[in-house]
Amino acid sequence: MGHDFTQLILKLNSPLAVPEALNFRLPSWPPPRDFPVVVDKAGLVVSRYKDPSWDISVWGRRARTLYFENGKSNGKSLPIDRTNADLLRRTTAWIIWGPRGTREADTLNADFHLAKPLFLFCSNHKILPNDLNKNPHLLNKFIKETKTVRRKGFIPLMEFLFSQKDMIGATLLDRSSIRKLPAKQVENPRGQFAYIPPRILKYHTQRLKEFLLDYSKHQDSIERLFDFCIESYRRHEIARQIAKRMKKWACVGPFTKPSPHAQDFAKEIYIGRFADIAAQYGVDELIRKWCPNQNNSTYWTITKFSHYLTMVNFVGMAYILSFSPMRIGEAWELRSNSFIKHRDPDFGDIFILSGRCLKSSNDEGIWVTSPTTKIAVDALTSVARLRAKVQTSVKPDALNREEPIRLASEATEPWTSKRPKKNRGLGFSYPQHSTFILRNPQFFDQSETTITREDLDLARLVGPTLNSKRFRIGEAWPFSWHQLRRTLSVNMLASDLVSEASLQFELKHASRAMCLYYGQGYSSMKINEETRKHYLKAFYELLGQQIANLFADRFVSPYGNDRKSAILNVIGTEDCKKLESAAKAGKISWRVTLLGGCTRRGPCPYGGVDNIARCAGGDGKAPCVDGLFDREREPQLRELKETISSRLASTTEESPYRTSLVAQLSAVENALNVFATR
Repeated sequence: MGHDFTQLILKLNSPLAVPEALNFRLPSWPPPRDFPVVVDKAGLVVSRYKDPSWDISVWGRRARTLYFENGKSNGKSLPIDRTNADLLRRTTAWIIWGPRGTREADTLNADFHLAKPLFLFCSNHKILPNDLNKNPHLLNKFIKETKTVRRKGFIPLMEFLFSQKDMIGATLLDRSSIRKLPAKQVENPRGQFAYIPPRILKYHTQRLKEFLLDYSKHQDSIERLFDFCIESYRRHEIARQIAKRMKKWACVGPFTKPSPHAQDFAKEIYIGRFADIAAQYGVDELIRKWCPNQNNSTYWTITKFSHYLTMVNFVGMAYILSFSPMRIGEAWELRSNSFIKHRDPDFGDIFILSGRCLKSSNDEGIWVTSPTTKIAVDALTSVARLRAKVQTSVKPDALNREEPIRLASEATEPWTSKRPKKNRGLGFSYPQHSTFILRNPQFFDQSETTITREDLDLARLVGPTLNSKRFRIGEAWPFSWHQLRRTLSVNMLASDLVSEASLQFELKHASRAMCLYYGQGYSSMKINEETRKHYLKAFYELLGQQIANLFADRFVSPYGNDRKSAILNVIGTEDCKKLESAAKAGKISWRVTLLGGCTRRGPCPYGGVDNIARCAGGDGKAPCVDGLFDREREPQLRELKETISSRLASTTEESPYRTSLVAQLSAVENALNVFATR
């Protein structure tokens, strides 16, 4: 079949996908073996069609390599014979340049790794994919042994490639074979991300904030020290070049002490120990605090300074994610002007972060956040501007304090051993949360993050399917970026889970705004739709789990078990998923109150959340028939009784305030009486 080469072009959402690029249009099908598949922003070829691997990192936000033939992936050798490897190349090229070419590097990477096991299996059995269509025994073996056939996306990918077989010039699985694939597809084998227990979350957040406040306190000194070091290395490089022409030896760096036998020239350009220089600027103790030597050695070099600045990347991003419902990839793309205070005409100041959305056709996204995230944005901006001074790829305008600059910054200082790849990418990959802990084991005290029975019970209350092998009592909590997003959504919706006052204080700023913007849809701004869906999904999941708990003995009706049974008969099931669906449909309702909760559908005309007089009959009438009282709230209600009693002693007789307090006290006493008699 002839090909319309006007359609065989690069369709990636990337600044590199431009008509002038060497790889924008295919000259033939299949492409020539020396065709430049990946070209960087300088126009240099990164990978050619014939190469054993294609490095597609420049097309996305993280390092990605597609391995063919005998390349390695995750440290494992994947021996694919030449014929199957060439067919895998051709298939991948069609996914990239075909009429329905991929638009995202992550999507390409996912499709590649869905298809690759098929070629690996065929290579191991010395056949081609098309041979599986003629051999039912091998096809069944492939289906049985290969996990990817059950992954969501595998069948649609095979259907697409079959529909394009004439243009690709090869058949993989035909329609008959595709029908034999497992109909039930799994979306995410990892399951739901874990909910971080409040005690551990509080410590995690406090450590992040302590680090950021320390940076803010020393920011001016850090920036002046950085400028001094850059200037010292600039002068040293000039001196080193002069020494080279004079055939004299120069020391390695301005802070590296030359040997006693070094020439005078080398001694003249030695400034002193970096630790002493840092002390002059008042930041030595700061660096020692956050970057201690593992062997308790007192000797440290300027590389510790770069390590500290790199820590700002992680800490700043982690703090932002603790109060903003975005993904780590989205946070990694934020710029210095992303923090905005929006004045809502109805609800006052709303704090937001504006950036690029990963899972939306609209690249721009807006996320509601807490004002406390500004300290993270400020610290990240400071470090990014420092490092921009030594990055040749950064435009001079970006050094201007008013010009937005990307918050995430890579270590490019002249004293670091790591060098960024020139012109290779538009960014660099974010580290995993677990990787940071491995590199900085002293940052989080393991005794504070060790899982207790109460921690595990709370985590399982929110996520009943918690992995028992990963989350065990007596072991450190295994953090991940996605957990922060999941935990934030839950805490916004169930603040009663969070008892720590300091954490409540930080959360409350964002909680009301997120409820209004994500839950109820109030906004003149175009908020991130995917995040709104994530928020609502968490809301209904949590609601379903809360309603399922009503069947336990801890919840009682002031009218006895018969009334409770009547309420629960309407609910009719203890299955959380079914309850979640019923809640979405508005068939059942549950609102948390001081006494326990209310099952009334629709708004309560008496309030019922913070005023319980009507709920428990404190106004002299019978208690509300829709209420259920929670025995676990008895200690709080006894404290509330004492508080109300003390306030009554100082009120004026016959005043409206006293009347209200008397009604509240009567309601509390009625509830306590229910606990004692039911």
